[in-house]
Amino acid sequence: MNTRTVYAAYKAKKLSMQLASVIFIAVSLSACATGQKDYDPRFTHSIQNNKALDHWQKKYVHNKNKRENVIGYAKALVKTRQEDRALDILQHAYQKSPKDQVLASEFGRIAVTAGENDLAKQLLNQASQNQKADWKIISAKGVLAARAGKNKTAIKLFKQALRLSPSQGSILNNLGLAYAVTGNYKQSEKYLKQALWDARYTRQVRQNLAMVYAMQGKIREAETIALSPLPKKYARAAHPVKTKFKTKVDRAKKK
Repeated sequence: MNTRTVYAAYKAKKLSMQLASVIFIAVSLSACATGQKDYDPRFTHSIQNNKALDHWQKKYVHNKNKRENVIGYAKALVKTRQEDRALDILQHAYQKSPKDQVLASEFGRIAVTAGENDLAKQLLNQASQNQKADWKIISAKGVLAARAGKNKTAIKLFKQALRLSPSQGSILNNLGLAYAVTGNYKQSEKYLKQALWDARYTRQVRQNLAMVYAMQGKIREAETIALSPLPKKYARAAHPVKTKFKTKVDRAKKK
């Protein structure tokens, strides 16, 4: 085994170790209305999230009993990585309205994001009782199943959610990761590449796709997807999934 092969194996192992921290998405982000045709989330999310937090905090302080304000403020806190505070806000509201299934759904999905799996399971089960199938709840249950090592169940749930919302980047990302954990990298790449069309999750998906490449020892592909500039067409918000995404490496192989 030559030096280059040893180094490639080392990098593959180092990147693949990150699979334990792959990014499953439990909370759906709202499309950002910036008014820009070619909006790049890498440079605008931080500013927008802080503005949203300020907006919803004011609304929440003005009326803490209005469900819209509670949920809006909690989501804004999650986007600024204040999950514990978001859970406190939701817990307070839920204690006042324990039969509110919409609140239970939002509380449950944010609990998934915060890693409170037992709480999330209880809330999501309540939210889905006697209700029309909701892809957000189903996908969140899929994340819980994946965390519990029930990968076949997770894939089944993600596919069910995808049938209800075919172009959702969060579901495509989750399904791709579930396949990666089972070692089905072909299917994993397929869904992660499709997920890149949803600009709300591009950063997470690129990281996950790079790790899937690394798991297979495809170091060059991993570096390309992780480090190359993001094409403008993938920075436009929420494209329907109509075509299969091709990386620069994929295109180069066909030439």
